[in-house]
Amino acid sequence: MLTRRAILLFALAALPTLIAGALDRDDSQGKSGERITINSASPDQEIRSKLLEGAPLGTDAVDVLSFVVDKLQPARPINAYSKYVRAYKESKGRDSGAMRITSRFIAVIVAERPVSLLSSERVWAKWHFDDKDRLTDITIERVAIGP
Repeated sequence: MLTRRAILLFALAALPTLIAGALDRDDSQGKSGERITINSASPDQEIRSKLLEGAPLGTDAVDVLSFVVDKLQPARPINAYSKYVRAYKESKGRDSGAMRITSRFIAVIVAERPVSLLSSERVWAKWHFDDKDRLTDITIERVAIGP
């Protein structure tokens, strides 16, 4: 028979995995149209292609930030160049919720999935811009969290 302590320890160990699964949910009620979901099991090139459909190369940085905020709607914070965050607020009249950074890119976790009971995998997308603030590339990186 399991003791209360064993049940509590098991519940605490499972919590990060449950949260990660909830973050990879399919919520189609977007702020502005249909929400775009990214399947964390998809190959990196497929994820990149899907993101490029929403914001093709050459897209203005503020439009990319709008795509990220309104269509991807990530559960985790968006990291964006402070100039883009300011311009978004000026053009939309509302805050993007993005964390301001000093480098000319936008980065966000686009998917997360449990890998084991105590670990998960996060899929980061990073939009890169030129000195005219036009999208030049999107890179995908996978990061393991946990033991």
